[in-house]
Amino acid sequence: MNTSKPFSTISYNSIPFLNTILKRKVEHEEIGFYAFVYHYAEDDDLDADKLKKDHIHLYIEPEKRLDTISFMRDFHEVTSDNEKPLGIVKCKSSKFQEWYLYCCHDIKYLGAKGLDRQYHYNFDDFVSNDYVYFNELIKSMDLSKYTCLERFLNAVKNDLTFSQCVSQGLVPIQLIGQYEKCYNLLDNIDKKREREIDREYERQVQARNRIYNLRHGFVEDNSDLSFPGESGGSKGGV
Repeated sequence: MNTSKPFSTISYNSIPFLNTILKRKVEHEEIGFYAFVYHYAEDDDLDADKLKKDHIHLYIEPEKRLDTISFMRDFHEVTSDNEKPLGIVKCKSSKFQEWYLYCCHDIKYLGAKGLDRQYHYNFDDFVSNDYVYFNELIKSMDLSKYTCLERFLNAVKNDLTFSQCVSQGLVPIQLIGQYEKCYNLLDNIDKKREREIDREYERQVQARNRIYNLRHGFVEDNSDLSFPGESGGSKGGV
């Protein structure tokens, strides 16, 4: 791809190496602006039969027309820990707003796409050669299309059913499929959190009961048993 328009890619380079190459390209006036953020691997980042890797999302604004194939070669990084050189994947045209909201794993943005992510990021996690311009780009973003989604998310937090959300006009009819998927994702997250809380509560109750029994001689147990917040469990009768 030959382009003078913004593009993005994913890098597997080490951060020092990546920063060095990018700064050099700014000095040589190949690119005018860059920003990147380090992401931890998510469960669904790659196919199940492939290794899941941490990676870096990189956004570039060229100063001149660039051949992205040649651009990619400059990021080949040979390391002793890897059989193959590290580098970047195929570059693709990109809009800053879409790139930034996804890189932050913005909840409203992901919800509109029917996506969910474990990790979330903010402005302080990004590296750039021009933070003033970076901040201007963020401030110029048009987030109006997410206003409806925000009202919908608030309704979900208030325990409205999906049918109630639709009847109250909180779901755009043309996006009803995406919103329903978003609702189900949020519902599953809440249920998973409730199950984890229930399991933890049950574990604590069982641990407390066992400690009580051990201290009062109801049960003989030679295992090392302690309860959160206590330095250790008593063994045998008291």
